[in-house]
Amino acid sequence: MASGNTFRGYGVQIGDTMIGGISSWEVRNETEVRGETPSGEVYVRHQSVTSQKHGFSFTTTDVSRALLAMGTMWKAVEDFAFGARMYGRKQLNGGSFATGAVHRKWAIRKGMIIPRSLSVNHQGDVTLSIDVIATHDGTSNPPLIVTDNVALPSGLDDFARYSMSDRTFIGGYMITGKQSLSIDFGINVVAEGADSNIYDDRVSVRTFKPAVTIQGTNLEWSDETYCIPLLGVPCNHANTKIYLRRRAKGATFVGNETPQHMCFSGKGLAVIPQLAEGSGEDLATCSINLTFDYDGTNEPLVITHNTTIT
Repeated sequence: MASGNTFRGYGVQIGDTMIGGISSWEVRNETEVRGETPSGEVYVRHQSVTSQKHGFSFTTTDVSRALLAMGTMWKAVEDFAFGARMYGRKQLNGGSFATGAVHRKWAIRKGMIIPRSLSVNHQGDVTLSIDVIATHDGTSNPPLIVTDNVALPSGLDDFARYSMSDRTFIGGYMITGKQSLSIDFGINVVAEGADSNIYDDRVSVRTFKPAVTIQGTNLEWSDETYCIPLLGVPCNHANTKIYLRRRAKGATFVGNETPQHMCFSGKGLAVIPQLAEGSGEDLATCSINLTFDYDGTNEPLVITHNTTIT
């Protein structure tokens, strides 16, 4: 039996912006099938599809472009003229990739796009995970439309990569010795339907509770004379800034004075839940947890693109 048509992930299009640097991806067709055994039966005599939830997710190193394409922390898919699209690039038997209009497209025209998480390890590249949730638009089309024999759009590029910066400030204290940093955007989204329709037709944000976790080997983080006291430290947008350094192609990093970096700022409370932990010959580690709240004006977590590092 032949192996059939095979594909690899190509890129994601949000509106008219192509996003590359895709390291992982998936397309969902979550189907609930109900089958019951009433009247003391052993066998299922009746089955039916009661719900389907569609969407796709991807992880990219093109962090700034992806977040800029959304424009805000979350975005309705229908706000974009072309919605959200994921492309599969057809693999050529006996070669690399096929050319021409032979590829696959998964398209969503209504729903919501949200970032799920951002993470980076020491000397690694920052990765961003994004989720696209599909809802029904009231037409005869399903929420997720699969189209074969399409041409791949142009404009795909491994545009930019970022890593940690030594300039990280939490509550006014500079945090050095980091080994990993992660952001859980904490966006709780609920998709809903009605009238026993199998598709959800609306999706909305219920809560936004972002959090940052930093792990490292610098135990001075918990030294009350140097850094964060045991009861924690209050943070605001002026004294709490997490910079991501842009890498320079063919070199190391873009200079701090060049406005091509990223910065996350926020208001909240930072605590050290793990003062020290170790095993065997490994260095002891500690961690910082930062949770955010609303100051009445700014979003709890604010992203600044194309900035200098100060």
